[in-house]
Amino acid sequence: MRQERILVTGSSGLIGNALCTVLQSRDLKVRRFDIAHQHGGFGDILSPDNIKTAMKGCTGVVHLAAVSRVIWGEREPEKCFATNVTGMHNLIDCLRSSDPQPWLIFGSSREVYGQSLKLPVSESDPLQPMNHYALSKVAAEQALRQAKDDGIRASILRFSTVYGTIADHADRVIPAFCRAAIMNQPLRVEGTENQLDITHVSDVADCIADVANSLAQGKSLEPMHLTTGLGTSLPDLASTIVSLADSKSEIATTTPRDFDVARFIGDPTLAETQVGWHPKTPLEIGLGELISRFRENIAGGQ
Repeated sequence: MRQERILVTGSSGLIGNALCTVLQSRDLKVRRFDIAHQHGGFGDILSPDNIKTAMKGCTGVVHLAAVSRVIWGEREPEKCFATNVTGMHNLIDCLRSSDPQPWLIFGSSREVYGQSLKLPVSESDPLQPMNHYALSKVAAEQALRQAKDDGIRASILRFSTVYGTIADHADRVIPAFCRAAIMNQPLRVEGTENQLDITHVSDVADCIADVANSLAQGKSLEPMHLTTGLGTSLPDLASTIVSLADSKSEIATTTPRDFDVARFIGDPTLAETQVGWHPKTPLEIGLGELISRFRENIAGGQ
């Protein structure tokens, strides 16, 4: 029986790092691939030679490498398109020339829907991207759909707000709120009407591993959300974090950015139906654990 070896692009990121741990816990071999010099496995998704070398001997690929922030896409739209779209085409080209051909999981985003008029959003709702990051994800999805039509085994997973480690980008909303609350500094809420569907990174990693198992068995999967189906407003998120941290922080409100999706809740039914997945980490439990790790980290002077 052939040993399963999975290539994870973006392996040093929030989801990628957690996924590598989960895959290894399931006795699967992992090959890391990331432009960041962490954990070994350096690789640039814009280099076909890098991809081809990394893909050798792999039975599957989880593609998470990306310009992964809406704000980064607005600041550098050309870099965003190159990384997220050209990178996908490079990966597909290497898949086509591989024998045997690995399966592929692509990490997309809730941003592809834009501001949906109804909640919760289902996977069949129209894609209406409203920023450069979302446009790049839609274009990458379209490239992968064409590759699927040509016979490549692939699955599209659309993430929402993922959290759960202190190694996340410091200016993302949940890490920023947690740090501010611990230090009794103001929490800045950008948009009082904004609503998030928040998923713990451990649950996301578990689902990706389940999808990998399904693809390895030859199953065909439709694009699906990795969401809770529950909405949390930014003011409620801030208040919960302040309470869990026993903080004296004040909550300040400002106007939202005009390129962000203001409200999103994703229907998680399809992930349950296709791979039997449902999120297990209640928000307050996950936030409480994260606050404790931030507190330990800050106390240690790191």
